[in-house]
Amino acid sequence: MTIDVIRQNGVSILKPSGKIITDKGVRSLKKSMYNEMPKSDPPKLLFDFAEVGMISSVGLGTIMEAGMTIKRKGGRVGVIHVSSHIKNLLVISHLISHFEHFDNQHEAVVALAS
Repeated sequence: MTIDVIRQNGVSILKPSGKIITDKGVRSLKKSMYNEMPKSDPPKLLFDFAEVGMISSVGLGTIMEAGMTIKRKGGRVGVIHVSSHIKNLLVISHLISHFEHFDNQHEAVVALAS
């Protein structure tokens, strides 16, 4: 798994690719998330799941942990390109309402940056 990071208007966009199911993949994602949190105050993070084929419950928990940390700091967390697999996990685990959902990157950056 690889993770590309882009910054636009104070929003850190994390674009993981591959499967987030192994300990190594989850650790890599966690490191990227926490590295990006101090880049803006309050932190604004957008996950682009376009290239993620699968995510484990541990990976989902890691994203939730970061999301809760960001929200405690007054920040915002958004998601785009959520596959049906990831959406089903979010719905089943009752976590879907913890993320702001957007149709595309431009819309997300404008909303999160405001």
